[in-house]
Amino acid sequence: MSEEKKPDYLGSIQSYCKLNEELFEVQTVNGFVFQQEIIPFANTNTTFSIGYSPTEIQTIMTPQGPRLALATNPRFISFYSKTDLDNIKVNLFFHSIQKMVAVKISPVNALKVSAKFIRYRTNPIRPQLKMAVMNKFFNVCGIAETEGTSSLSHATLKVMIGRPVLAAGFMLMHIPEKPIGYNFVVHHQNDSQKSSVMYAYVHNSNGSLAQHVIRMRRQITENWTAAVAYQVNKSLYSQFNLAWKANIGKSFVHSSFNTMGDMKTKYSYRISPSFRFGMSAYISHTEKSYRFGTFLLWDVPDDSKK
Repeated sequence: MSEEKKPDYLGSIQSYCKLNEELFEVQTVNGFVFQQEIIPFANTNTTFSIGYSPTEIQTIMTPQGPRLALATNPRFISFYSKTDLDNIKVNLFFHSIQKMVAVKISPVNALKVSAKFIRYRTNPIRPQLKMAVMNKFFNVCGIAETEGTSSLSHATLKVMIGRPVLAAGFMLMHIPEKPIGYNFVVHHQNDSQKSSVMYAYVHNSNGSLAQHVIRMRRQITENWTAAVAYQVNKSLYSQFNLAWKANIGKSFVHSSFNTMGDMKTKYSYRISPSFRFGMSAYISHTEKSYRFGTFLLWDVPDDSKK
């Protein structure tokens, strides 16, 4: 691992112990999407997307029984911009149905403060304030989000202690008029084996049964990474998840599935230094829906990203 690719251990303890493993989050496309990335300024990346999403199939109930129907989603145009200055980061996201503005300030390495404003369709703006204090051995983060400007949506406190080789922490979440949710996490990372193991005890505030989660991730080769996760609750209701991603020549494959019958896969191929073509599919037995999409990415050539 090169020096510039090493993780920032000062702020990475919490990200290592997060419950949502990014390897299981396969970004699929519904319909067709064309996307272009440009760098108008030295510290700014801008991405434009245009898409049409007519292909989602879902099961609906009718007086004659269940039947398949097309979920007609609207055409969309989106704009995403990320500006990274010395101590300030500004993210802008404008979509046909969602808008977001985020500002992150880091006056010193041990302190990060961010404010985010999100609006979905015609709903009220949801402001979010986040502050993280960290040093070499601990990370404390507080998050508060409101509905509109006065009603609290939720408040979260996260505390992580340790180093990436062995870290532990907990999270408390308060949602008005609901029980307090809490998680406990233990994480171990082995850099020499390029692997990690995590155990979590999750007690959600929505009244569902507490769960035990075990997750393992390993970089099998330089271009191939896989992860497995198993979760079970007090009623012995369990779920197994498997995900992997690989770079094979000019191709990139990212897939995941679980024992609930949800499968996601994305494939892309670099047809030139500036263009990638791809396809994705998503089948959900729990949602009784199916999505298929194709996308064309017009991005900055790889040489200019180094």
